[in-house]
Amino acid sequence: MSDRMELLCEKDRCLVDPQTIEMVNREQRRFGWTASNYTMFWGRRLSEGIQYRLGTLHSRRKVLSMTPLKQIIDRDALPASFDSRTRWRGLVGPPKDQGWCGSSWVYSTVGVASDRWMIMTKGRMHESLSHQHLLSCNNRNQRGCAGGHLSRAWAFIKKFGLVPESCYPWTGDTTRCNVPKQKSGQDARCVADPQGVERRPLFRMGPVYRVVTEEGIMQEIMSNGPVQATMKVNPDFFMYSGGIYKCSALPGSESGFHSVRIVGWGQEQQGGRPVKYWTVANSWGQDWGEGGFFRIRRGVNECKIEDFVLGAWANLETSRKPTVQEVFLRAAGVRLAALEVSSQSPFDEPYESTTYSNLSNEI
Repeated sequence: MSDRMELLCEKDRCLVDPQTIEMVNREQRRFGWTASNYTMFWGRRLSEGIQYRLGTLHSRRKVLSMTPLKQIIDRDALPASFDSRTRWRGLVGPPKDQGWCGSSWVYSTVGVASDRWMIMTKGRMHESLSHQHLLSCNNRNQRGCAGGHLSRAWAFIKKFGLVPESCYPWTGDTTRCNVPKQKSGQDARCVADPQGVERRPLFRMGPVYRVVTEEGIMQEIMSNGPVQATMKVNPDFFMYSGGIYKCSALPGSESGFHSVRIVGWGQEQQGGRPVKYWTVANSWGQDWGEGGFFRIRRGVNECKIEDFVLGAWANLETSRKPTVQEVFLRAAGVRLAALEVSSQSPFDEPYESTTYSNLSNEI
């Protein structure tokens, strides 16, 4: 099989490198993780992996420098390990597969938005939001399967909302948008309905906010659920199969940016000393890594994963006249008035001025 792979990749570096796999597995004490030869990557070039398996475009300086959320951190309340999948059992979505579409910007954004909606409604809203809706309809100044900006993705969901996944299923390509963009619309036609009459609620998010520092990220996850993070991917990351990943110094200058969901943290003994890590959901399917997840060193900004971390709240604000969305949720048993908003809510006007809400002209 390796000869066939070399033939297919003879004009470019292969995505799977047997020598790298052998070195990492032989020197586990040095690397701290293991590597595997994934069949889904056979015959693929490294350039294809970077172009189609990642997909987050590097943000502009204006976005990267957005004012972070002000937090009061109770360090004594932060445990040594935490897993949002256990804390909110059944409400945190599993890793999905973006396929050969450079859409990590879609999968990480929709993943966090879906998790937050399910957590804040205590499971009454129990379905993932539509990845295809965001890919096809958030098309202004975005590149679809060739990559996208996180700022524009969050601004789109805040302004227009997304329908559930079953209403607009994933096709994996940038097809024509089938849901009209309505700032004040509360529901939309269900694309999957052959009769074209079923309508489903549009689920919006509040303004997105940036979270900084290791302890700040931990507190945000423990309080509100998974967060979105952007990391720099080196070639060896494609071959990760388990353990606590750290960026290697192996040859190869090609890299790209990838956005993921951090769902928890912990620590593990390696070489007689504790090593802290983040637990992260990838979007390459559940046959990759540790059931679709990976662990990466925590507190040292490994692969720049702590540089730009984002959170957002589901927009559950009520109005005098109940919206279609609110009626839908109330019918499912959600008491919106019981969901308290703290004094540091990202819905507050002073806070909103420091978030992506002012970048809405980008979409």
